[in-house]
Amino acid sequence: MRNLILTIVFSIFSLSVFAQGPAKMAYGAGVTYFMPDDGSAFGSWGSNAGGFDGFNLSANLNFDMPIWDNYYMRLGSDVHFFQAVNNDKTTNLAGFSPHFGLGRVTALENGNLRYGLTMGISQIRTWERDDMGSNGINATSFLWGSLGIPAGISVRYEIPNEKRTYYIGADYRYFMFEDGIDGVGVGNRIGYDDQMLTFSIGVINKKTYRSKKLASLQREANKVSAIPQLQEKLNQAKEENAMIQDELEVAHSKVVEANRQLDSLELVSVKAQEQIRTAQKSVQNKEISLPPLPSGSYVVVLGSFESKAYATDFSASLEYESPVNVIRASNNFYRVFLGPFKSFTRAKKALDEVSGKAWISMEN
Repeated sequence: MRNLILTIVFSIFSLSVFAQGPAKMAYGAGVTYFMPDDGSAFGSWGSNAGGFDGFNLSANLNFDMPIWDNYYMRLGSDVHFFQAVNNDKTTNLAGFSPHFGLGRVTALENGNLRYGLTMGISQIRTWERDDMGSNGINATSFLWGSLGIPAGISVRYEIPNEKRTYYIGADYRYFMFEDGIDGVGVGNRIGYDDQMLTFSIGVINKKTYRSKKLASLQREANKVSAIPQLQEKLNQAKEENAMIQDELEVAHSKVVEANRQLDSLELVSVKAQEQIRTAQKSVQNKEISLPPLPSGSYVVVLGSFESKAYATDFSASLEYESPVNVIRASNNFYRVFLGPFKSFTRAKKALDEVSGKAWISMEN
């Protein structure tokens, strides 16, 4: 028996290495129909008489891992609590059944059908309670009640929802080599093997679970699958870079053309400035010659400068209705004046229009 148990345990853990995808956790609860045998207090849904004075409750937790195509491997456990109420006593059963299984998933129109075979180990304790107290009725050499090996069939219909997936299912368990888990057949295994049929509802958790090895393989697979995407992004980046290079070349040619035009404008500006300076020098160097002023005429003197350039610049800055002239006086100063005027009255009128210091001078 011990060697068989060890073989089953090692088989469960060795099969997990074949998982090719993350496991999904499902948990639920249900009621169990205990198939009665001779002398057992349990039967039907809660008592040997078939009434509802007691109730057989079960809960389950399973991890389903895909291994190949639509096939999966299951690791999980059931928990049981049965109660049979009689007139003078109450018989109770409690235990748990770790198991593993292999099955297949079939897609239907509105959900999935999951079915397969299971095998496991059950550790179950049975006791009676009456007015005198509690008394164990399947005490064996094991630590806690009886030990059995349930073989079973599991069928579930999964109903997907927006947030999670629900299921309804039925699990059949046949306890091979059991040693009186219901208190009947202790020491005599022939004709007293027990059977259960559990109907349950539950939820499939959206979160997935994977081993370290599977997670490592998944990361490597993600890296490999990302290579085409990275290559596509690289090609796209190269195309964008080529377009940018073309735009940069066009922009560079425009900059070169703009610089050429600026150079031309600067050349024109330099030539114009040189012409202006040449003209200014020509004006400055040119002797100012005016015909002699008529004797007895009047002029409005605006300024007198020792430098011909100052006199020229000053005269150019003035704007009057009367002409502004420059003449070299007898004292070698350059005189800027308005006129000449034939009468003092007209000269006086021009003087009134002048701002600043000015005076009237009569030419002899």
